[in-house]
Amino acid sequence: MFNNIRMIVTDLDKSLLRSDKTISDFSRTVFYQCKNKNMIIVFATARPVRSTKAFIDDIKPDAVIYHNGAIVTVNENLLYSNKIAAVKAKALLKIIEEKFPESAISVEINDKMYTNFDIFADIEYKRISFNDLPNMDVDKILIDNIPIDKIMKIKKYLPGGLYLQIDSAGFGFIMKKGVSKWHGIKILMKYFKTKRKDILSFGDDYNDLLMIKKCGIGVAMENGIDEVKKCSKSICRNNDEDGIAIWIKENILSVCLTSLTSRSKMNHL
Repeated sequence: MFNNIRMIVTDLDKSLLRSDKTISDFSRTVFYQCKNKNMIIVFATARPVRSTKAFIDDIKPDAVIYHNGAIVTVNENLLYSNKIAAVKAKALLKIIEEKFPESAISVEINDKMYTNFDIFADIEYKRISFNDLPNMDVDKILIDNIPIDKIMKIKKYLPGGLYLQIDSAGFGFIMKKGVSKWHGIKILMKYFKTKRKDILSFGDDYNDLLMIKKCGIGVAMENGIDEVKKCSKSICRNNDEDGIAIWIKENILSVCLTSLTSRSKMNHL
């Protein structure tokens, strides 16, 4: 079952990344071993391009799914993009600010973040009146600083073609309908001519649910939400214990080695 894996898809935060936002030497070694066996490595993240660059340089994945599927790249070249139309985004932002004035809103456009609040952290952003947003299509809208029940009320103001999802951290993001990590994986399946049964995925949160359900083998993080664990085929250790790398080492690389040894013995009979 495990010796036919051709593509490995992993979430980053609270999955491959440790709590200090680093990738361990052990994880790095395991992923390079997978690459040496011609497995396709894919990052699937809610992050934008700019905050993923360091991890791409570290592991050098074959493809990356950004913004939960709004952007898909192969070898850092754009393969797919599905954004919210600028006119639609601006109209929605105006409604959210009027109905929920206390909300903290950030908008992702062409790898730049625009906000209606100040961020006291080492994050690149520009505070702006949303009336002055660049007249460009939007990758993703994030809502924070209001209770989840209020974020959910935004649903009734969404124009056709958009959806809202809550993250386990308590913020909401607004995307184009059809955009998801799983949809990004389907695009890559076609590009790399890979079958669903040959794809292994790892994740921990609501935006990982669909890919954990749909991929041939979906593995939940021990530190993941219960919903992800319930729909997974297996559970690995938590992100601070190199859960993904250990699972791959024990269930994929060891199986590949056993299979190779068996074939070698047969050839000498």
